[in-house]
Amino acid sequence: MQTAISMTKREWASFENGGQKIFGVLHLPEGEEKAPVVIILHGFASHKVGTNRSYVIMSEALAKEGIATLRFDFRGNGDSEGDFAEMTFSGLVTDALAALHFVANDPRLDCDRIGLFGSSLGGAAGVVAASEYEKVKSLALWAPVASGLLWYRDWLVQNPEKGSADPSLALASYRGVKVNPLFQSEFAKLDAPKTLQALDHLPLLHIHSEKDAHISLLHQKAYVESRKDAKGASRFLTFPDSEHMLGRSPFFPKVVEEAISWFKTHL
Repeated sequence: MQTAISMTKREWASFENGGQKIFGVLHLPEGEEKAPVVIILHGFASHKVGTNRSYVIMSEALAKEGIATLRFDFRGNGDSEGDFAEMTFSGLVTDALAALHFVANDPRLDCDRIGLFGSSLGGAAGVVAASEYEKVKSLALWAPVASGLLWYRDWLVQNPEKGSADPSLALASYRGVKVNPLFQSEFAKLDAPKTLQALDHLPLLHIHSEKDAHISLLHQKAYVESRKDAKGASRFLTFPDSEHMLGRSPFFPKVVEEAISWFKTHL
């Protein structure tokens, strides 16, 4: 089932995955027929609005440039159905695939010009989803997780006193909510740059902060290594003095500019 309620230049959008409703907002450019579209994939325990309304601002900016945007809540987050404690990484990927099918079935959108913008864990989910959906034409990622192994290394740097603890305890819970053991096991096996190697034809924009303590520059280096022989265009940017949350970065306006330029060129 798919529904949409008109709301000026925006529409509430809903679709389903696993019998649960996923809610989002579709931003449509005025006067555009068969507009290209970007799907925004938020990070772990985040939502479709983004910190300081970052995803709203980005969606509006893209719409002004003739590019539609769908921003939605993964199941168990924001307005979408589901329980955060039941979340799995594979579930994030199938949510992204459901979003891809949703926009591909909208006659106002160009199903051959679909891009993904993923932040943090959403970036990794976007890479995996793109490997399973051939109509994705371009990727733009903000501080994407490369692998569970590198994430655990970063966690130890932040929590050196826990160096002898069971690695599974690092993701046992989040803000008092138990994390699904299946999420933990899937995350431990995650290797997004390896998956990306099979997508060497896809254009990739990768943006990171030099002082990101949650997802260090080692993650970006892993992505850089995976693109050495890529046929598609690659652009890697790093910004100084900026933290992990996109909406709190003093360089956020520049990130929006870069994303707009990237998708206008590569969609």
